[in-house]
Amino acid sequence: MSSSVTIPPEIHDLITDHLHNDPTALKACCLVSKSWIHRTRKHLFASLEFQLIHPLDDSHPMGPCVESWKKTFPDPANSPAHHTRSLYIVIIVGDIIPIPAPLYGLFPTLRSLRMAFVARKSSDVFDLFCSFPCLEDLALELFGFMKDGPWNTPSTSPRLTGSLKLHSADEGIQSITRGLLDFPNGLHFTKITVAWTVKQDVGSTVDLVSRCSDTLQSLTIMNILLGGFPSISVPD
Repeated sequence: MSSSVTIPPEIHDLITDHLHNDPTALKACCLVSKSWIHRTRKHLFASLEFQLIHPLDDSHPMGPCVESWKKTFPDPANSPAHHTRSLYIVIIVGDIIPIPAPLYGLFPTLRSLRMAFVARKSSDVFDLFCSFPCLEDLALELFGFMKDGPWNTPSTSPRLTGSLKLHSADEGIQSITRGLLDFPNGLHFTKITVAWTVKQDVGSTVDLVSRCSDTLQSLTIMNILLGGFPSISVPD
């Protein structure tokens, strides 16, 4: 005579939470029972990276892409993207192609976005930011020149209450700053880190600090213009 033992859901949660830094063990937990999947996804998909690389460039393997994600998780309502809090996007395509439309709003609870990209249309970049309403932390590294174009400012914009990091290797941060300053809900960053690579970055930094004067707690400037890396702290 056999009997089955039912483990309370709270025990399931404790087990998966304890294994939050062990992806291999979490994947194994997914195979135990369907009831374990939701909790394990919370940890497995908390942080993601998308690499959008030119498919004709054989020197780089194709990384995870948006289309393969859609095929794997066709139902947005059950997508593990709802668990993603931190996203890193790498776009090294040389041509100025649009950011894949499915990325917009794909992660409804995203808190932190880091993006490294070769020149893109400014409208694409800022529309992407505004599609994540819960976004708090933003880190941008631009290579090349932002292509200015018409941008229809939305009625709402992300929270932007955490940290901001900006670096542009070629044209400086002014093109990015202009778009951020247009956000209708304003900027409320508590920490700002910028790299000065052109003289115009000084004025852009002043504009950012002025806009975040009510919330800013610290400011760090990497002064590449002078070859130094001073750190400036702004009191609460």
